[in-house]
Amino acid sequence: MDAATTTAAVVAAAAAAAPDDAARRPGLTGLRMLFWLIALFALAVGLAVSAQYNRGYVLLQWMPYRIQMSVNLFVLLLFLLFWVLYVIVRVLGSALSMPRAVAEFRARLLAARHQRALIEATALHMAGRYGQAIKQAQIAYAGGASPGLAAVIAARSSQAMRDEARAAEWFARAAEHDGEIRTARLLTEAEALLAQRRFTDAAERLQTLASGGGRHLAAMRLALRAAEGAGDWDAVLRTARLMQKRKALTPEQAASVLQRAQLRNIAARDADADELNQYWSAQPAAERADPIVVQAYAQALIKAGDGERAQKLIEDALEKAWDSRLALLYGQCPGAGSHARLMRAERWLERQPDDANLLFALGRMCVAAQLWGKAQSYLEASLALLPARTTTLELALLHERLQHGDAAAAAFRAAALFDTPA
Repeated sequence: MDAATTTAAVVAAAAAAAPDDAARRPGLTGLRMLFWLIALFALAVGLAVSAQYNRGYVLLQWMPYRIQMSVNLFVLLLFLLFWVLYVIVRVLGSALSMPRAVAEFRARLLAARHQRALIEATALHMAGRYGQAIKQAQIAYAGGASPGLAAVIAARSSQAMRDEARAAEWFARAAEHDGEIRTARLLTEAEALLAQRRFTDAAERLQTLASGGGRHLAAMRLALRAAEGAGDWDAVLRTARLMQKRKALTPEQAASVLQRAQLRNIAARDADADELNQYWSAQPAAERADPIVVQAYAQALIKAGDGERAQKLIEDALEKAWDSRLALLYGQCPGAGSHARLMRAERWLERQPDDANLLFALGRMCVAAQLWGKAQSYLEASLALLPARTTTLELALLHERLQHGDAAAAAFRAAALFDTPA
């Protein structure tokens, strides 16, 4: 009976342990499981056989009682006593730790609720339900679930609702958690300030971010907008060049931004030829090759009284790549009617015989040189290619100077009939 009980206990233990072992070791094959079952059965048989030949006994004496039992029964009773004591200790331990376990469970539930509120706040903000997003963010902030992120979400939602006072309050709360959310806070603040057209304040936030080593593409895009809004075109040039280097702008986008900044900077310096020349020499060669920028620089030089440098600039640019607008401007350079300049322009005409702007420039230079016949021929050829009010007026003035009354009157009437001043 004892052997059977031991065998049954071993088999039951094996049966109970087998599923757990299989769960812990998913790769356990059927062959290995069979091996372990055979080993357990062999152990059970061994224990049963050894118990059958064990003739020893145990004598317990507690006056006036005397108890005698076999060693096998004594071992079994010891095992059962150990198991009962183990169960009692476990039950008592669980009972004593119940309050702490309940408190931890409630804390986990509350933390999960706050975390869920943060997720819902993010989803509601992205869905455009800003009022609900603020409520959920407030729950998450109060519960300590990423409070910095919750404050930023609430600030963005408040900004979207044009509630500037509430947005400022939430930004102040977010600043208390800069270790967690500093970059996001500064970027969000800068974006909000740009929406309010407070470009200088936005630039300050972005400069703070850059000084902390937080320079990245999103910050540079905002910095570019802030610099353009504030009219800081030197900063626009620096930022656009850096973005172009990091491929944050396409070549077309970068060219447009750089060109606009160059035009604004040149226009701001057109009263001082020395300052203009100093600025121009500091610019990259690629930007100085833009025909529109070259034209603006040449016009600024003419306005500043440095026609000679403007003429040389246009000549160098046209030798590299032809541009009809620069050819037109060439005729406006002070003293452009000299014989050498006229000959250079006529050589260009051999390569560009159908350029109306070049013909108009030649006509003006011939008028300045008092070459009346050539001037009339060039102006009439320009009008034949591209009818324009400016060219017609120039021809009318030439006829008037030559005392061709009827031709001058006809030219003035023709100029008055143009819809546009082109």
